[in-house]
Formats: sequence, C-alpha cells, structure tokens
Amino acid sequence: MTEIIPVEVDALPVKIVNDTPECAEFGVLTTYPLQGTESAIQILPYDAYRRKARIYINNPPAQSAQIGAFVWIGSRAQVQNNSGGRLQPGDNLVLENMRDYYVTADGTHPVDVIVLNERYSSERGEDIDEAVENSN
Repeated sequence: MTEIIPVEVDALPVKIVNDTPECAEFGVLTTYPLQGTESAIQILPYDAYRRKARIYINNPPAQSAQIGAFVWIGSRAQVQNNSGGRLQPGDNLVLENMRDYYVTADGTHPVDVIVLNERYSSERGEDIDEAVENSN
C-alpha cells in the first residue's frame, strides 16, 4: 500500500478583475418610425454605463414589399453627409461601446429603427470602472 505524505502548500493569490454580472440592470426598447425625409435623429446618447445596444431595421408593415430602403448610422456628421454604416431592413447591429449614435433614412423609403439599449446602474458602472482600474 502506498503511504500518503501530507505536504503543506501555500495558497495562490487570486486577483478579482471583474465581479459584475453579465446582465444589465436596465433595458429600454424604442422604435423610431422614419418616413425617409428626416434629418439626423439621435437614437443612442453617450452612455458610460452602456453594456450593449442592439439596433434592428424593419420595413413598416404597410411597406413590407419595398426594396431599396436603408438607413445611415453613425455620428451626427457622418449621417448628415450620407456616410457611416448602411443598414437595410432585416439587418441588426450590436454595439458594445458608450458613444452616441444618430440615424437618418435614405431620403425616399419609410423604415423602422428599433433600438434596445442595455445599461448598468451608475453604481454598478462605478464598480466596473474600479475593477478595470485595479486590473491595470
């Protein structure tokens, strides 16, 4: 029979980088029905506590067979100059940053822009900031 010899082992230090849960505390769902002729509309403000934003592009129900509809998404300057990201009905976009976003339609076709903005509370956001600072 093999004899077991006890050995004393020192504990390894563990550094907690982030103890925040993966899910956000708040979520807001908003639909922006664009007729196609609007100027730049802000769909997401700057938000230091944003976890994730999802943007969906749909044709309005009465316009479901329309082809060629699209929106521009990006900074205010980008969308006012017909640049930035170009999304068509059926597209969806996931954003994981805190910047602000604007949208404008193609100038002809109506389209619905649906935005889900998920965010941490400011208290949780401060915990995230602290965890990031401590990990450096």
